[in-house]
Amino acid sequence: MEPIPPRERIDLLDVLRGGAVFGILLVNMAYFSMPIYLADTDVLRWWTGGADRAAVRVIRLLFEGKFYLLFSFLFGVGMAMQMARARPAGARFVALWTRRMLLLLVFGAAHALLLSAIDVLALYALLGLVLLVARAASDRKLLLGTVLCFGLAFLANDEWLTLAELAFDPGAAERIREEEAASEARYAALTEQAIHAYAEGGLGEIVAQRVRDLGFYYVGVVAWGPTVLGMFFVGLSVGRRGVLGDVSAWEPILRRVMWCGLGVGLAGNLVAVVTREASSADWRSVIEPVKAVAFGIGAPALSAFYVAATGLLLRRPAWRRRLAPLAAVGRMALSNYLLQSLVCTTIFYSYGLGLYGRVGPAAGAGLSAVVFAAEVAASVWWLGRFRFGPMEWLWRSLTYGRWFAMREKACLNPTSA
Repeated sequence: MEPIPPRERIDLLDVLRGGAVFGILLVNMAYFSMPIYLADTDVLRWWTGGADRAAVRVIRLLFEGKFYLLFSFLFGVGMAMQMARARPAGARFVALWTRRMLLLLVFGAAHALLLSAIDVLALYALLGLVLLVARAASDRKLLLGTVLCFGLAFLANDEWLTLAELAFDPGAAERIREEEAASEARYAALTEQAIHAYAEGGLGEIVAQRVRDLGFYYVGVVAWGPTVLGMFFVGLSVGRRGVLGDVSAWEPILRRVMWCGLGVGLAGNLVAVVTREASSADWRSVIEPVKAVAFGIGAPALSAFYVAATGLLLRRPAWRRRLAPLAAVGRMALSNYLLQSLVCTTIFYSYGLGLYGRVGPAAGAGLSAVVFAAEVAASVWWLGRFRFGPMEWLWRSLTYGRWFAMREKACLNPTSA
């Protein structure tokens, strides 16, 4: 068993991965450029300019929470494809997949400790081992698992405990205000500490700060991590049916998914964006449930729109040519994901330009576009000469237990995907 030859790859999957690489960069730019404590809680009070506020709202509406779901979905589709290829080849799929996930865990741990605390690779690797247990489950069981995962993520929101206190304890409101004031002071101190470490500190200080940030980041994973597993289940089910490999046969369904996903996704995310900024404590008992439900439905709906719309667009030759460069990025998704962290930390950290804490959301969005444009050009150039991206070559070679030739079977021209 070998990696899929370039000419047998499904262009839609690579284009979607390429688009997701940009979406993730655009969202993560806030975490590269400013403290996680600020980006997660108080960004609109830190950056008050009109352009910055508009950039934050557009990112929250169209990008935040959508592309990690899309990547998770594609992860499940990829597992289904590898299982299908392993059967006729007589390969030991469980052993291959386990080795693949353990290697991804190593890559993720290295990325988190050496480059950025905002790492999804380690989580994907661990949940990928859970997915292995569910590989033979029926579509009905996978659907049930998806519902349970999203329900768990919904209930894991710590705001529900606050709401329960407000409902049953008359004196809770004042106590909660005091706790929130203390939390704001603590986050302010953590923000200043992080700015000093990343913008001015040495490598030792940066690594120590990154470890602290990892602790904060992984507390949040409890709330959104189950949705990753849920989307794995969806991708596995869709991948087994071959939907994305034969769009023409599923076109009527994809059109319904596209329009329904667009309508529900925009409405849900618009409500989530508006309620997120409505901070009145008097209305919290109404706001928090509405926000949680709106985002919990709107984010996956908009992700589904992106998948269906891209699949339908690729059936048109003109759009196929326009979107082809994204396929090159998608074929090198791991390399590009790690490269983003390397480039952005060099721009913002003290060992590079030291711009940490000085670049607002609007400028960060522009920087994201520049970095991604460079990645597109680099990916097209690389795959015009080599079969794999550098990290993809290492990952596949270690997974299959032999070193693949980088120039073997000269690659598909990525500009004609």
